[in-house]
Amino acid sequence: MMIETEVRPAIENDHPTIQRFEDALIPGKLGTYFHRGSKAILLDDPRAAWIWKQMIDLAPPSHTLGSEILSPTTDFLFRIARNHIAGNLRAGDMLRFIPGGIGHVARKIVINRKENGQFETLPRHFSGSTIPNNLQDTAWNLMTDILRSTFPVQAALPAYKVSIELLKYPHSFEEIEHVDSLLRDSCGEWARIGVAMDTWKAQAAGLFDVKFIRDCTAFASLLPGLNRILYTTNRWMIPYSKKSIPPGTSIIGAPHCDGGKIITALLSERATLTTEVYTGNKWETLPLTSDLLAILPSAQLDPQLEISPTLHRILIKDRLNGERPVKPNITLLLTASLQG
Repeated sequence: MMIETEVRPAIENDHPTIQRFEDALIPGKLGTYFHRGSKAILLDDPRAAWIWKQMIDLAPPSHTLGSEILSPTTDFLFRIARNHIAGNLRAGDMLRFIPGGIGHVARKIVINRKENGQFETLPRHFSGSTIPNNLQDTAWNLMTDILRSTFPVQAALPAYKVSIELLKYPHSFEEIEHVDSLLRDSCGEWARIGVAMDTWKAQAAGLFDVKFIRDCTAFASLLPGLNRILYTTNRWMIPYSKKSIPPGTSIIGAPHCDGGKIITALLSERATLTTEVYTGNKWETLPLTSDLLAILPSAQLDPQLEISPTLHRILIKDRLNGERPVKPNITLLLTASLQG
């Protein structure tokens, strides 16, 4: 049975860490919430639910923009490959599976607004289907309103772009391990060595999770005998690190702040997946739904705003044990990031 944590907002300076936003989305208002210590703001905006419905329709037959990535048909992998942009992890279709670090299938759309006011997307289409103009316009306007509400009233917004990211997760960590095994066995020997090093770096905890040490021990983790010592020592450090987790779960998104974004906003329908934000002294479950937008400040925010990016992580149930989840593990991200 999946461990469920009751959401009890922690109090920092008498201000909830996770807070429902009841005010109008006016310039500067969201920023005051973040200044007071909120790590995530829950926003009820009908535009968010509308975007979800444009991207996701789980009732067959489905013809929404996101339906192809959720399809169970046999040519799924080939269509993902056709929509993949080589060397680009920010746009197009992709598979990302590193046990302990990440595990999802993704469809990502980047939207730029040109000087003439028209939109330009990357990619321009998915399997011949262009991105609807009303979807581009709604996503852009929603994220622009969120940015203006995060920045001070008189501040000019930096040049930015908006993205829509649809992420489909497996239902268990066991499934992630199966996919990882499949992908490793499809690679050559040198690629498998690289994957093994990436897996160590994703799972490193405590002292081993310091950048230089993490990179050095990644090489050492390949050596017979020494790798067993490293993994055993690493397990000892996990309970005293930010990778300490409840029994029966595994990390599928290592603790991180979104480094390539100004603001991240999430919608989700999930059964065995949990997103947690770090309050400064504990991890707290972020209540995610498909009609309530959870907004997190991210690492590209101007340091002069004195708003700290939110550290968060993603957990997944280890095994299903014969259970049939009633909801898919789907997350829709709306983000704003700096141009360039």
